[in-house]
Amino acid sequence: MKLLFDENISWRIIKKISEKLPECKHISDIEKDLISDEKIWHFAKKHNYIIVSFDEDFADIQMINGFPPKIIWLRCGNTKTDLIAEKIINLKDEIINFYIDNEQGVFEIY
Repeated sequence: MKLLFDENISWRIIKKISEKLPECKHISDIEKDLISDEKIWHFAKKHNYIIVSFDEDFADIQMINGFPPKIIWLRCGNTKTDLIAEKIINLKDEIINFYIDNEQGVFEIY
């Protein structure tokens, strides 16, 4: 299971979760310049990533295009990176189940 963190989440999250979820990347690891949601979408689809974002645009794109890629939509507001990392680590089993589920495309974290 690979997670791709959107630009609206600090790149520091990778270090905080890498021990538990080693195949995660931040979009800045892939593309140094700001890139569009569509480019992120296509990259995630091509490389089998789940997109993690605060941005509802990815859920909107998925309504049009379907999945993959799947989306983890952070709906917990402007939250510190430590808290986001903690939530993701604590929900690791649920995220794995979401990853293998063929019927769900969006996993919301509050």
